[in-house]
Amino acid sequence: MTDNGAVTLPYRTGTEDIFKFIRILGRGKSFDQLKTMGFTGKNFVGTVLALRELGLADSDTEKLTDEGRRLSLSDNDTVKADIIRQQMFKYSPYANLLEARLHQGEESVTKLEWFETWWAQAGIGTSPNNRSEGALTFADLLGTVGLGTFVRGRRGHASRIEWAPEAFALIEGWLYSSEVGSEGSDETGPEITDKAGRPGTVGPRFIETPGVNGRENSEQKGIGTSKEPMTSDEDSNYYVLSLPLGGGRAAYVRVPNQISQREKERLLGMLDLMLEAQENQAKAQHDEFMPAAE
Repeated sequence: MTDNGAVTLPYRTGTEDIFKFIRILGRGKSFDQLKTMGFTGKNFVGTVLALRELGLADSDTEKLTDEGRRLSLSDNDTVKADIIRQQMFKYSPYANLLEARLHQGEESVTKLEWFETWWAQAGIGTSPNNRSEGALTFADLLGTVGLGTFVRGRRGHASRIEWAPEAFALIEGWLYSSEVGSEGSDETGPEITDKAGRPGTVGPRFIETPGVNGRENSEQKGIGTSKEPMTSDEDSNYYVLSLPLGGGRAAYVRVPNQISQREKERLLGMLDLMLEAQENQAKAQHDEFMPAAE
C-alpha cells in the first residue's frame, strides 16, 4: 500500500527472482546481504514487494512465512508452482482480475493492456507505470503456474498471454473450489451453520434490517436477513446479510448458505477492493468539479 491507500502491484520481478530470493533468504541471509547478490535497486524492491503481497515473506521481520519456508525447502518444480498458484489466488488483485477475465469468455489470447485497464478501473496500482510493470510480473507468474505463455510484443504485436487450452477450467476450479492445500488436498474450510450448530442447508435465515427513516421496530435489532420473501427455488440457497451502518443506513450482501473459509476470505477481499474503487471514483469526480486553487 502507499500513503494514499492505493495498492502497489508487484513489479520488476518474476518467478526466477522470487525463487532465488526465497532460496537465499531461507539460508538465513538478511535483506541487506541479498542486495549484494545480483539484485538491482528496483528489482530488489519489486521482489520484496512480491514476496510480501503473495504472503511468502514478512518485509518487516525479514523472515519467511510458512509458505515461504515450504517454497525454500522444495526442489520439486511442481510443488513450487503449486505454492505460487495458491498464493496468487489468495491475492485479491490477481484473483479478482482472473475472475473478471473468466467472465469475459474463453478467447485464447489476452493483451496485457486488458490487465492494466481492469486494474485501473478497480483503483488498483499506484500509477499507469506500476500497472504496466505489474502486468509483466503477473504474466510471468501465470506462465509459472501453467495457465499460459507470456509473449512479449514485437513488430506491431502487443505483449500478451496465450492461454493454455485448460486455463479457464483451471481458473474456475481454483476460484470456486474449497480446496486449500497442495498436492491434491481436499481440505475444506468450515461451513456456515445455523444457531443450533447444524451445517449449511438450513434455508433462508432472516436477519433484522433497520426500520423506516433509521428507526428500528421491535423485531429489528441487528444483523440478519432481509424480511423480503425469497420466492424462487434458487433463492432458498441464499440469505441476505444486513449490516447496520448507523444514521438509518445499512449494507446488504447476498450470501450462499454454504460458504468455505477460503470463499469467505475472497468475499471480504472483493468487498474491500470494490469499496476502495468506489471511493477512488467518487474522489476523482469530486476533484474534477472542484475549482483549481489559485
